[in-house]
Amino acid sequence: FGTGIGSFLQFRDITILNDKLGKPMVEINNHNKFPDLNSLKIDLSMTDDYPFAIAFTVISKQQTIKG
Repeated sequence: FGTGIGSFLQFRDITILNDKLGKPMVEINNHNKFPDLNSLKIDLSMTDDYPFAIAFTVISKQQTIKG
C-alpha cells in the first residue's frame, strides 16, 4: 500500500508554495521526470495552532470533459 514515496517520488521532489492569495499549493519539481503526475489534481489544506500543525491532501485524477 502507499503512494510510492521513496521508491518513485522523493519528498525532495515536492515543494509547498502559496499562490497570490496565500492558498497552499503543491509543486512537483522536475515534473518532466514524472509525466504520469501531470494528470493529477493535488489539493492541500494546512492549519496550525502552536505547537500543533496538520495538513490534509487530496490527490485525484483530473477528468477530461468531452464536448
